[in-house]
Amino acid sequence: QQAMTAATGDVKLSLAPLRLGAGGVQPDAVLPALGRLAAKSGTVNGEAALAWDEAGPRGAARVGFDGVSVEDADSGLAVDGLSGAIDFDSLAPLATPPGQTLRVARLDGGVALGDVRLDFQLLPDRAGQPAVVLEAFEAGFAGGKLAARGGRVAASGDTALSLAVAGVELGSLLGDVGAE
Repeated sequence: QQAMTAATGDVKLSLAPLRLGAGGVQPDAVLPALGRLAAKSGTVNGEAALAWDEAGPRGAARVGFDGVSVEDADSGLAVDGLSGAIDFDSLAPLATPPGQTLRVARLDGGVALGDVRLDFQLLPDRAGQPAVVLEAFEAGFAGGKLAARGGRVAASGDTALSLAVAGVELGSLLGDVGAE
């Protein structure tokens, strides 16, 4: 970083759409930290702009998802049909402007959610760890709806969230968790 503050410069990077899945790229090829994810399908693309001068480094990026389906090998969490884009207005610390939207056709971590929509902003918490500021969340759940407005989910564990549940069918819910 010291060498970067002694000079000025900028660079723009572009990631052409990567096809994920058995015949394509796996997530760990892009980011080794994603090694526990197995991709089944979809595409990911992105672009970034980095600049540095006497004030230090700064950057912005955009990552797009189109029909991405992945499964976490450790937890069994499955994400099917992730679509949308995330615009980062800061890379260090990681942050986005408000109004980011992602959609997921199906999310299954033991209990299935369908037609998920997440509107959010990513900001650092007091410790500099990423925190999701929840603007709105809606999903189909056990024949009904699960929703939340406002709230915060932080990597540090500092989480506040209130959920609203409507129209849930008890038989469907019990079937999802393996109870008769």
